Amino acid sequence: MFKFDDSAQTRKLSFGVKQLIATLLLSLCLASAGSARAATYSVSPSGSNGNPGTSAQPWLTIQKAANTMVAGDTTIVEPGYYPEKVVSMVNGTAANPITFLAQAGVTNDGFDMLKNYNVANGFSITKDEIPVYEPGPGGTYVGFVIRLVGIGNVLENFQLGNIASTNGIASTNNYNFYNLAVGGAFNVVSNGNLFNVNATVVNMGGFSNVVENCLINVTFGNDCFHMANGTNNAIRCCVVSNVVMVGSSQSGVHTDFVQMSGSYGANNQGTLIERNIVYPGAIQVCNMDSAAPYSVGNTTFRNNIFFGSALHASIWTPNTAFYNNAFILCGMNFSEELYFISGDPKNGTPYNCSVFNNLFIECGSWSSQPTSGFYTNPGSSPSTNNFRADYNYASGFGWQPKYTYLADANVGDNVLIGIHDISGGNPGFANFPYTNTSILTCVDPNCAAGSSPVLISTNYNFDLHLLASSILRNAGTNLSAIFTNDFAGNARPATGAWSIGPFQFTESAVISPPSNLRIVAVAGVP
Repeated sequence: MFKFDDSAQTRKLSFGVKQLIATLLLSLCLASAGSARAATYSVSPSGSNGNPGTSAQPWLTIQKAANTMVAGDTTIVEPGYYPEKVVSMVNGTAANPITFLAQAGVTNDGFDMLKNYNVANGFSITKDEIPVYEPGPGGTYVGFVIRLVGIGNVLENFQLGNIASTNGIASTNNYNFYNLAVGGAFNVVSNGNLFNVNATVVNMGGFSNVVENCLINVTFGNDCFHMANGTNNAIRCCVVSNVVMVGSSQSGVHTDFVQMSGSYGANNQGTLIERNIVYPGAIQVCNMDSAAPYSVGNTTFRNNIFFGSALHASIWTPNTAFYNNAFILCGMNFSEELYFISGDPKNGTPYNCSVFNNLFIECGSWSSQPTSGFYTNPGSSPSTNNFRADYNYASGFGWQPKYTYLADANVGDNVLIGIHDISGGNPGFANFPYTNTSILTCVDPNCAAGSSPVLISTNYNFDLHLLASSILRNAGTNLSAIFTNDFAGNARPATGAWSIGPFQFTESAVISPPSNLRIVAVAGVP
């Protein structure tokens, strides 16, 4: 039998339920109303900003759309050239972003995403100069083509190239040039093709921003990624190739894949660099210092493949880690590939650094000599700075043994610092055509007979997946407390030994990494 309960407690509960239901209904109504209000506009080179912006009567400029759209709106940009740098004017939301959707064949002069939750998809930006310089800190001026400084913005499926000059202004301490500048927070740059640029390719700062799945081709001696003031940013799944040296020797202008520098006034912490491929050229894997009063450190390189990076990595920064990377024919004009530099307080001290589960194949000068090391901590004993390194593989030409650690006079002779390191022996890769003498080419006219080459030819094709018989299988240490996947995204074991290198051995067939990379021609893009 149903009994009506009119107690104060029941009435209070009933009122609370009614409030909840009313709130839910109101939210649904607002969501429905928001969806109903979302509009789709059109822009065409034949349009007019006096039009209503419909597909039949489109606007003329993308900026008109940027000034008009509200959260949830989309503008479809029809093919053609738009001589404008678009500045975002309105905030979208995470659930209802403002979207600029370019059809194939759209080019414009750039984007400046100053607001939040704006999406630019499918644009090609091919200027012959960087046109805009704005005041920066300390009397400096900054030029850029694309900038993301709001929150939650997305730049995807884009092309940026043929940036051949810097508007006639020479690079000085007062003028800085960036093709793509990323700041703000939670911004994503994805699936980009950046080519033929003549300035730093990406200047990256802010908080928890990501650059991923981008191809960088030919940077003319400028840095690929210049890390500015920032925390917890990530560079992942990018490919860098055909980097050209400016100058005739190792002292010439060269490209840093990643540069972060307290000397340049940056505070940068927690950068993650993973699953990238860097192909041959006059490129330095990284140049990182923590010059006072600035703080740079806690950088992690993991599951990357560096092939033919001519210059070694210079590291003054603390808490820098290298896990499960492959270094092949790298640092050929130096004694080692990873150069941890102590005894230089001006630029910082690389304490608490780690080198585990990496491959070093023919790295360092005189690659046939076993006395060249591949990671080094000169100036003080490794124990002084808590330098940790083990479970690495190193070999010279023809898989000859190589010492993994190069000590200085204060420590003693060359030694194997890690008791689990593997020195020499055929690693057992799925494919590694060993034609050292045929693919190495000395391009330095001052290069003496028998000295190390500084550039590798483009005739390369290798697959670093491991065979079942590989000596690297189950030869690494387990780092699952730090990360869990390999280069291909396959899960590494939660317990037990890992494989050395970027690929975890698996019984199932997996996709090979890219080889013989080339840029596919796109309509309207040289």
